[in-house]
Amino acid sequence: MTEVATIVDIVRLKEEGLSQRAVSKRLGISRATVSKEDVRGTGLLTTFFLCVAQVHY
Repeated sequence: MTEVATIVDIVRLKEEGLSQRAVSKRLGISRATVSKEDVRGTGLLTTFFLCVAQVHY
């Protein structure tokens, strides 16, 4: 299971316009993980993760 902080980072980097490949290189994780978590991070979850990120960062 991917940590919440990693998911938040994936969503943030994708919203900045980075590709799956760029996100995976920057975070040191596989492109499959980025793809899987990017799908999970859409919509309502994106809002939740961004709120969590603001609290923790």
